[in-house]
Amino acid sequence: MERSELIHQIMEEIHESTEIPMDEMKENSAIMDDLDLSSLEIVMVISELEKKLHVKFPESELRNIVTIGDLADVISRCSPANRINTDTTDKAKSRRRFRKSERGGI
Repeated sequence: MERSELIHQIMEEIHESTEIPMDEMKENSAIMDDLDLSSLEIVMVISELEKKLHVKFPESELRNIVTIGDLADVISRCSPANRINTDTTDKAKSRRRFRKSERGGI
């Protein structure tokens, strides 16, 4: 997803959750200060974005979100497309070890 699309989707979710007009939002809008969202409203927006975008934000990342752009950055870092599937990697290592043990090596 392009960054502009992601920013637009974040703004749409903020609008749906808070009724703040989208034309009052910009990428550099501070979520609490400029848009005057409460911490509860921010949690609700983030929760909806996690569901819609199939991402889970680590708590450590949430502390760094100040602007809409920051939220887009966190989503990009946490996106499944940007993550390495360690489960698949571990399975491949296990298969190699099993094959090696079948040949008599460890």
